[in-house]
Amino acid sequence: MSTFDEDAFRDEEPDPGDAAVLEQLRALGTDLSREREVVHYMYVPAREAATALADIVRNEGYAAEVREPSPGDAEGPYSWGVVATGLRVVSEESVREARMTLTELAAEHGGMYDGWEAAAD
Repeated sequence: MSTFDEDAFRDEEPDPGDAAVLEQLRALGTDLSREREVVHYMYVPAREAATALADIVRNEGYAAEVREPSPGDAEGPYSWGVVATGLRVVSEESVREARMTLTELAAEHGGMYDGWEAAAD
């Protein structure tokens, strides 16, 4: 069972990195009411965890790719990557919800969520 505390997460201030990406998209004139490709990054310690996490992320409606460690990262605690891609409308609420869900899923597999990016218009 996860030790993730959803209520505590919801009470936290929005992630400054999320706000910065949203602001950058707005500054580029991006129409945030339209769906666009959004890419999320997660890292876990082992291939088995990455494969399991990717399977669950696919059930959340994303395409998911497992990435092997880069040379020199093979010994790190979060060496295996899972990249989740999907078409989404980005907003403060949708980004916060995705961060909450993917942070929890990564933690359940011994890993961490490392942020997102989205295509501009």
